Formats: sequence, structure tokens, C-alpha cells
Amino acid sequence: MNSYIRLFVIIITIFITFIQSISPTMANRNESLDEHVFLCDSVRYQASNQIAKGYRAFIVSSIEQLSRILDSSYNFLNQNNQQVIVLIFSGRMPTAKEIVESHKIYAYLAIQPYALFQLNRSIRENKRLVIFSEDDSELFFSRKDKICFFDVEDSFPNHIESSFTGNISNDLVVFNIGDYHDSDHKISVDTVPILFNSYTGKLPNFFLTKYPEDIGLFKEYIGNKKWNTAEVVLDGVPLDGVSWKEMKEMTSYGKIHTFKHQICPQKDGFRFSPDVFQFNRINSYETKIFHASSKELLDGLILYLDFRKNGDNLLDKEKVPTYSKLRYVKDHERNWCADFNGQSDYIDYASGLDIKNNLTLSVWVKPDNIYGDQSILGKGETLSVKFRDGKLLFTSPGIKDHFTDSIVVNSDEWQHISYVFSANKKLRFYINGVLIGEQKAAPVTPTNNSVLIGTNIWDEYYHGKMDDLAIWNRSLSDDEILRIYQEGIVLTASEEEHRYLLGVSILIMFGLMVFGFIYIKGSNFIDNLQTKDQGIRHFRKKETKVLPTLTPFIQLLGGFKMINRDGNDITSKFSTRRKQLFILILLSKYKEGGISSRHLTDSLWPGYSSEKAKNNRSTQMKRLREILDLNTGVSIDFRDKTWCVNIDDDVSLDLEQYYQLKSKIIEEQYLHISDVELLLDIVEKGSLLLNLNEIWLDDFKSHFEDKLIDFLIPLFENVEFCEDHNRIIRLSNILFIYDPLNEIALDHKVRSLVHLGKSSLAGDCISHFSKIYQQYYNQPYNSSVSVILDQRKS
Repeated sequence: MNSYIRLFVIIITIFITFIQSISPTMANRNESLDEHVFLCDSVRYQASNQIAKGYRAFIVSSIEQLSRILDSSYNFLNQNNQQVIVLIFSGRMPTAKEIVESHKIYAYLAIQPYALFQLNRSIRENKRLVIFSEDDSELFFSRKDKICFFDVEDSFPNHIESSFTGNISNDLVVFNIGDYHDSDHKISVDTVPILFNSYTGKLPNFFLTKYPEDIGLFKEYIGNKKWNTAEVVLDGVPLDGVSWKEMKEMTSYGKIHTFKHQICPQKDGFRFSPDVFQFNRINSYETKIFHASSKELLDGLILYLDFRKNGDNLLDKEKVPTYSKLRYVKDHERNWCADFNGQSDYIDYASGLDIKNNLTLSVWVKPDNIYGDQSILGKGETLSVKFRDGKLLFTSPGIKDHFTDSIVVNSDEWQHISYVFSANKKLRFYINGVLIGEQKAAPVTPTNNSVLIGTNIWDEYYHGKMDDLAIWNRSLSDDEILRIYQEGIVLTASEEEHRYLLGVSILIMFGLMVFGFIYIKGSNFIDNLQTKDQGIRHFRKKETKVLPTLTPFIQLLGGFKMINRDGNDITSKFSTRRKQLFILILLSKYKEGGISSRHLTDSLWPGYSSEKAKNNRSTQMKRLREILDLNTGVSIDFRDKTWCVNIDDDVSLDLEQYYQLKSKIIEEQYLHISDVELLLDIVEKGSLLLNLNEIWLDDFKSHFEDKLIDFLIPLFENVEFCEDHNRIIRLSNILFIYDPLNEIALDHKVRSLVHLGKSSLAGDCISHFSKIYQQYYNQPYNSSVSVILDQRKS
């Protein structure tokens, strides 16, 4: 028995020794360019002198410089079989490809796909010249997709993000230390790369410096160490702005490099799989990928008061407030809301609400005045969320007051305000969905005190109206705050429908007048269509056909959806922002032929600085193009200072199909029922871009829906179309999608149901209509089946 044990021990020992022996090989198997250090400089007249001093990377700005560096590099590579030369073109050089191809150095050129991240293979196969270019070429790597530039300033590491140029998420960094050497800054040059890594997770790869003697320090810290690497992706695309639990200062964009053995990614609004990871000798040789997914907006929601005649928490209606003295009123903008008198009105929710490390508060307010301290929410001495003389204030008594620099709250005006608190990190303030300030956050001490709405323990009462107050026990993201402002909080499908109906109710009275006029006119369908949609001018002239149920197509009616040529549904790959960006450019194509960068910024990044907006736009555009490259037949071009979506002929778009059919029906002198049926197939799927509510989209939606209703109503007067009562019922149901209180549609649907012997369904139809009518006009709808039939007879 002992001999078996000894044999087992020997086998285990041999196995461990084997693993230890191969681990270094594993660690170097995928040796990457982004873990190497190169001295970098711009090409001068004598490039060979720079190479002799140790420079291995060069910024090339002209064809003349390229010719000089190719000659010097060829001689060097010929004599040193383990060395690599990197060239980075600083501008467009269309003839560079031909020059490199005709030069004898072409034999050393590393060509995609393997060279960039498998340097060992490149060296082994003698492909040791790497070129980054702005021009599209199969010979060179893309500079805009692989390299970003970082200028070290005297203020380093303050405002570190503003020192980047190019795409901050790119892995390779040209690190320009300039004359930082000679400054009196307290941070010495040998510690700068360490700090840069601790703040960004990136490694400086190309040291742009006039002091080649420093390369020893840089290589010692970066080039001669084995790093653990990781990246966070969302739908296969790197996620920007990720923080890390173990690295407090770091905000990462793309791949990170670290010596930490355990790492945990974090970002407001997202969850990660896995949520924590440990590196070891076996798994540290490859980059660890964390998969991100967006949290549902309701995740972490612990209190929601819509103030619809009471102060009940809609998340748990059985738990009523401990105390509530409040008046509820109906407002012409917000409907039902709470009205605080500023002297004694408040709501008391007993302990049990979990407010600890992270907190988000969202609320609509319309103060009667903005003077003094007015508390929105208080919880013992732990915190008070309020405003003071118009400035937003988040206070932890005895610790610190956080407040905005200027007056942002106005009296007698509805505003959406949000506070997002991350313990020991940041406190962010928002007005109407836009970030207006952020500060480093002091901690909040947990307490069992009650949550007070409208006051705090110092009797700092709020005076004015309040609506839709919600609290989360997590920090929401910028996109989530904007979504709440634009769409509200939807707990159930029926409430979502209610909000949609509320959004269109303001158009109903005017719409009824228009539709009534058309109905009274009672003329032929074709005669009623004398004008086309003047707001829609640009669409492809192609054969009209039914929108395919398979590939490839883009759906906008009934909600956004995209299927590529492979038959794959890639809709989930569009984040909220990328979906907004794509749809805005797409719709602009049909309205004006395209959209300018300025218009994009004003619509999607209002309030951002021009530089920040440009960086956000560039990043999102890059990610969007990566999605569209998935064999969709769709692309985005920028020409003549205009962004435009291009759609190949085999790709169908339902909105385009609709406009083509509508134009055909209007232009022909005779109504073809088959064409109308095809059009109804398209618009029957649902309203345009359902669940996407943006200010910049409102005009397009309203125009589309108004014109659609104007187009469909005269169909009721077409004799051939109305021969089929089931067709009339279908048309009525479609009109209700776009106008739930369309009385003309109700009239025709009820009469058709009665004609088909379905009087019970006709009664149910009127009953449903009456409930919606009562809800929005606060008065009964006085009609019945017999009344509608009698009106028709008269």
C-alpha cells in the first residue's frame, strides 16, 4: 500500500514540475505588442543615427521621411534578427503602399492578422516591420483603430482623460513626455508610467522623448515584466468607463494591464460575468474577458411613489406609510401629483429601506419658491437630499455638504432632478437627465431611522408640487438617468401603455377636428390624396414587395429590429446610445439626406463640451460600424460634412416600404386593394420606434403618425375597400394603434361588428373606448351601439 502512495506522490510531483516548467512558455505564447516598450521619435534626416541611439519606433509625416526610414530600417533589420521596427504615419500618404511594396524591406513587413498580438511568431517568421497608417490598406494596421496618443502635462495625473487624443479605448499608446523631464513637478519621470498605468490600466508603448537614456527605466518597469491582462466587453465590443474594485483610481477603456491577482470590474448600470476573477500560473497567459450586460432599470428600486392620490409605495402596497399628511392635486402637465405646503406636510416611511453604500434618488419637482433649505428626502442624521436657494444639495451632517456651484432649480416650473451617490467615490447631480456636476463623495453611515419625504429631522420642509419619486439602492448610469427623464418608470405593461397614450393625448383634439372634416367631406379616396409627404424626400427607388420575414431587413415599426444576411438577429448588439445614433442618422437620410456632426452632438450629447462630445461620438460611431460590419448590408459614410446611412438593394426597410407603397397608391388613378393590404401589413406591426422616446424623435413620429392617419381615414369612404367588413375592422384596429381615441374608427368598427352578428364584441369595443376616454378627459363618453347605428341611419 505504501508503494502505491509513493508512486502517487511521484506522479503528482512530476505533474507539478511539468506545469511549472511550461508556465513561462505559456505566459509568453501570446506575447503582444501592447506589452512592449519602444523609444519613439519623429523621423529626422539621419534616421540611422536615431536607430543607433536605441529608437525603434518613428512618427512618419511625409513620403520623403518614409523613404529615409525604410533604407535605415532595412539595414538595421538585416543585421539584428531579434529586433522590431514600428512606423506610425501621422497623416494620409496614399502612395506609401506602392513605395513599401517596391522596397526590399517588404520581405520584413508584418501583415495582418497575426503580427500585432503574436510578436514571437512575427520574429520567428522574420516579419519584423510593423506599420500603422491612416489610409485603408491590406498591408498596414489601422492607426485610428489601434493607437491613441497621450500628452504628459505638468498637471499629470490630474484631468488624465483630457490628455488623450484619438480613440482612448485603443490598446497601443504613444506616450509623449515632451519636456516633462525638465519641469519642477514633484513627480519624477521614472514614476510617470507607473501612475499612468494605475489610472488607466494602459501601458505606455511608444515613448516619444528626446532623452533616450530614460528607456532603461521604462523597460525595467514595463517591458521586462509579465502582466495580467483583462478586458470588459458588451455584446462583443469593449465597454468604456469601467472601474475596478481593487484599483481605486483606475477608469479603463479597453484592455487593462495589472499585477493584481484578483480583479473585479464595476460600472453603474451594468453587471458582469464573471463578477470576480483570480489569475494563477495556468490562466495568466491570456487576456481574461469579462462579459457585461445592462441591468434592468427596476433592479435595485426600493421605493416608488407616483402620488396618484396617495403616498403608497407601488413596489409594496401592503406597507403603508407610518405617517402621511399631504394634499394631492391634478396638474395640467404631470396629471396627479403631491402638493407640500412647506410647513407641516410630509410622508414618513419606517426603517427597512436599505440605504447604505450606493443610492440614486429621482424626482420631479415644481417648487413654489426656492428659498432656504428644502428637503426632498431625509434619513435621520445620516443624510438629507435637498436644495438650498436653488442649488442642489446632498448633505451628510457632521461630515460634508455636497452642492452644485450654481442655481439650477427654478420656481413654478417642473424639473426632473436626480442625485446619484457612490460611497467613497462620486456624487453626481442631474437636471432634466443631464449631468451638471460631480464631486468626490464622503461616506454615509447606515442607520435605522425612518425615511422622510418632504422634510428631515431639522424641519426643513419642501414647499411645492412633487411627482414620481423613486429611490434605488444602487448607482444608476448616465444613460439610465436620461431614460427615466425621457420615458419615466414603467412597472407593468399596462402602465407602459398608459404612458404611451398620455404622450399622444395632446394631439387628439386637433386630430379629431381634422378627421371629422375629412369624414364630413365624404369624397372618393383617391380625390382626398392630392399631396404627398413633403417632409420625406429621400428613399430608394426599387420594386415594391412584402417586407421579408427572414433576411436581411431593418424594422422600425413596432420597435427596432435588425436581421443580417446570415439570418441572425443582431438587435441586442445595439446599446441604447448606438441605437439612438443609428436611428437618428437613418431618419435624417429620409428627411434631409443626412445629418451633420453638430446636429448629432446637439441631439445626443447636449451640454457636453465640444471635445467630450467629439470623443463620445467617435467612440460610439466606431462601435456602431463594427456592428454594421456583421454582414448587414448597411454602412455609415461621412462625406461632404454629412453622416449618411447606406443600405444595399437586398436589404429591406419597413419604413421605406411604407413610403414606396404610399406613393404608388397616391400616384395611381385606381385603388388597388392588394397594394393597400401590403401597406396595412407594414403599419399593423405597431407604432414607429415603440419604446424609444427622444426629444429629437418627437417631430418625426408626430409627422409620420399624422400623415398616416390622414392617409388611412379616407379608406372608409372607398366602396371597394369597404365591401369586406373584416377589412374595415382591421383598418379600425390599426388606427387605434396610432390614435386610441379615434371616433371615426370606433364608428366603423362597431357597425361592421354588428353587421357580422357580433353585437357583444361591439359593446365591448365601446366599453374599452369609454374607459380610455374617461381616463384622459375625466368625463364619460356618452355613446352606445344603438346610438352609433342610429347616427348612421340619420
